[in-house]
Amino acid sequence: IDLIHDKKEEYFEELLTKPILPRHGVVEIVDTCVENDLKLGFITSTSIRNINSIKNALKNNLDFSKFDLITSIEDIKSPKPSGDVYSFALNELCLKPKDVLAIEDTKANQSAALEIGINCLLSPGEYAGVKYNDNPTYKIAEGVNSLIKFS
Repeated sequence: IDLIHDKKEEYFEELLTKPILPRHGVVEIVDTCVENDLKLGFITSTSIRNINSIKNALKNNLDFSKFDLITSIEDIKSPKPSGDVYSFALNELCLKPKDVLAIEDTKANQSAALEIGINCLLSPGEYAGVKYNDNPTYKIAEGVNSLIKFS
């Protein structure tokens, strides 16, 4: 299994050797959070290698220094869909679940946030296998901006 996982990371790294654009709305959400002095986390349970591949591919379009916290599998015992990574992030950022809004791209990852009481919008990627009745939020930036303005 470790060999398969290593190969997957190798292929992922190769796919991200060229610059990519962030998903629609991500830059706007990051900027809105920074402008409103809100804590911002990139809460993942993937490997540092994968995180570095993502950061490298997005470096021309997304400033990762704006994140207050970036997590990885090394921070937790159990990966998503366990809520461990969100519990870790709450502790690190000194936040309570009721004060947090998460955005996830799959139902399984959404369940990690919901498990510990964090409200979570579902903004699926093209391979997420999400159905319309799963209540995905496709215009995520507009949704987050309206929540911030009226909080």
